[in-house]
Amino acid sequence: MRVSTAGTYTTRLSQGRTVTATLPPMPEPITPSRWDVEVEDWFPGAGPTRTERVHRALALDTVRSWNSARSATPSG
Repeated sequence: MRVSTAGTYTTRLSQGRTVTATLPPMPEPITPSRWDVEVEDWFPGAGPTRTERVHRALALDTVRSWNSARSATPSG
């Protein structure tokens, strides 16, 4: 069963049995005012088989693409 509105729903299962579910209203969305994110950024290393990994802790005021988040101020 997949619904998007609160209410009481009845479903018949494949064996013929009927089940009823009562679903409450969905809560309001939560919008965080700040996102603290820890990421690992990978870059080409000094040689063809080397990779440089940089750990970053970022404080973001909104969710955004990784390209723009890279330039965000590190949290501390």
